[in-house]
Amino acid sequence: MALSAGNDQNQTTSRILNKLQYAMTDVAADITTATTSDIVLMLDASDNYEPKYADSANVFELMGVTATAAEINAVADVSGRLVTLTGDTTITEATHAGRTMLLGEVGGNALLTVTLPAATGTGNKYRFVVSVVNTSNYVIAVADATDIMYGNIFTSSTGDTPDLGQPWTTAADSDTITLNGTTTGGVAIGDWIELQDILTNGWAVTGITTTSGTEATPFSATIA
Repeated sequence: MALSAGNDQNQTTSRILNKLQYAMTDVAADITTATTSDIVLMLDASDNYEPKYADSANVFELMGVTATAAEINAVADVSGRLVTLTGDTTITEATHAGRTMLLGEVGGNALLTVTLPAATGTGNKYRFVVSVVNTSNYVIAVADATDIMYGNIFTSSTGDTPDLGQPWTTAADSDTITLNGTTTGGVAIGDWIELQDILTNGWAVTGITTTSGTEATPFSATIA
């Protein structure tokens, strides 16, 4: 049956077609915003133009997009790129992967421990940047005793005659990083550590920090 926009006498028996007819009258005030439970109507050219629909679970597939909505938001949502940590935090993929975590313990005088998720080879990166200098330790530790850190952190010392960069390399059992605000780093705002989940039980670590006093390694093995 032919559609005639705005003519009630030409209504069809199809609820969907009637809705489309009404939309074509351009009554914008009566058109509402789609939700995740809505469907997208289409005609399948490979099946004699059979009417079909896509729902929120597979509409991305029709566009050739393999990433999930959550993955797209994680990369493109600029409002969530910075996450400030003011107390002990368990890191999760959903909230923290691909983001920069600001180590910002209020007052800079209380221990703040960050616990990483288990390393499974996801490729997720977690970047930590000192935004408040803390002389009572920022600690970044693995969640599982079988997880190990691999890599290096480079540091330079403050003072009247600062020395050249000092590399600190992980040991065979390194599972914890401590920035104590003096000898093991974290002396300056902007000091940073990045960890990437590269394989089952394996974290790749790199970073640049500032130290004062007698430099010491930030790495240790403390997870039983």
